[in-house]
Amino acid sequence: MPSAPRSQRDAKVTKEERALLLLTLRDPMNEGACCIVGINGVIHRALDGKPEDDPRQGPILRAALTLLYGPCSDEEHFALRKKLMTCECNPSVMASHKTINRPLTHVLESVLFVICGTISDYFRRLGPGKFRKAKENTPPEKQPWPSCITDVIPVPGGEQDGLRGLARWAIVVPEGYSIFALIGALARFWEPFGREALDTPSLFPLATRHLQRALESYSPHAPPDEQWRVFISPVTACANALFWTLSEVDMRTCVLNLLPVYEDMYAVAVQVEPILLHLKPVISMDDCRRWFSLVRGLRSAIAPDGTFITRPEGTPHRAMAISTQFGAAHNRMVEVRNRNQCLHVECTSEIQERSSVCSRYQIVRYCRPECHKAAWTAPHLPHKTLCKKISTLRAAVRLTDDKEWNHIVRDTSNHRSPREFMVMCTAARADPGVAEAIWKGIVQLTEARTHFLEDQHRAKVHGVGRRVHLEGTG
Repeated sequence: MPSAPRSQRDAKVTKEERALLLLTLRDPMNEGACCIVGINGVIHRALDGKPEDDPRQGPILRAALTLLYGPCSDEEHFALRKKLMTCECNPSVMASHKTINRPLTHVLESVLFVICGTISDYFRRLGPGKFRKAKENTPPEKQPWPSCITDVIPVPGGEQDGLRGLARWAIVVPEGYSIFALIGALARFWEPFGREALDTPSLFPLATRHLQRALESYSPHAPPDEQWRVFISPVTACANALFWTLSEVDMRTCVLNLLPVYEDMYAVAVQVEPILLHLKPVISMDDCRRWFSLVRGLRSAIAPDGTFITRPEGTPHRAMAISTQFGAAHNRMVEVRNRNQCLHVECTSEIQERSSVCSRYQIVRYCRPECHKAAWTAPHLPHKTLCKKISTLRAAVRLTDDKEWNHIVRDTSNHRSPREFMVMCTAARADPGVAEAIWKGIVQLTEARTHFLEDQHRAKVHGVGRRVHLEGTG
């Protein structure tokens, strides 16, 4: 759904509101804490669109993570949820709630969305394992966030207890889907957390249930804002932010965790992919399709009982891990080649004529020579490296002829299958590391392009700040 009105988003947060918000996030069971409606009424104004160097952000984000990591037991968590969903606010705070014209579960969804989205954006901009510089002679609660690992994992039990706490919020379907975006962002930012997520197989059936619910809720006739809330946001959080991120952390372990729910996931993939092909949101749905393409590509290797089909070489796990790299590379190359999208990250052309592929390796598209030149001179993006890797792989499988190569990476619509390419690469003993570098390089480019478009869209339509998919209360 659309953002709250500009005047509402830009309204200042008073000292009293900020103090009450911090009290509630830090100690939600406190008698003076407010309910979820009170949190929602303040937290969007406190976080949405505010600069990251604002010193008032740190305390809120630390407190918000403390709330999400939560109590140590299921019983305590459910008591906390009940407290938040019951308004026992003092009369002055209650008066600010105005009229609640939607279920409280939707209000909870809105709060989780803005917290998880804001924190995920911080991690994305910082980069894996990087912290903001701490200030001298400044107390911990006033330091920039995050300036140390305890800002990210503040619970005594470390990554394990932190992940367990987050998963409790995700149990509620569909309102808890934003938690998967946060788990994925944490996994990408802090490697030990990513390993812990892969060591927690229960995340896979839980996120699969969210995908199933999103598919059930989808209607092609629903207003765009409703599609965003019930379908696009949950699918993006689960398929792209969680599953694809974990596959990047460790493809083999990710596939092994997928086995018990593979039939359910495959059924979702078959139905969701055609929908994603026809959606045209600001955020490119290619970032979600790559996970479902991977799931579909595994069909020939996984039996209906959730086990690997035995291969003659007797090492199905290793063979699957290797062939998956080739399949992932094929899927990503086909997607970017056959979509009319310029991959110069900072291209601002709103209307593009038919773009042309790079002449050397015939995959990445640019809308004009200026974009091609600008992309190749960008030192922090892998255009040149990607070119060399694709050329290496083409030589390994003896597809240096452009006509033969174009046949392999042609558009095959919804039934695109990487199997022919996987078999070809395996038979030629091509280097799976080269294939991995290809699909990761393409992912880096498409993600950078997506984030640039997001920022452009927010600046043009909503001013600064993240897209908020629920109306403010009232």
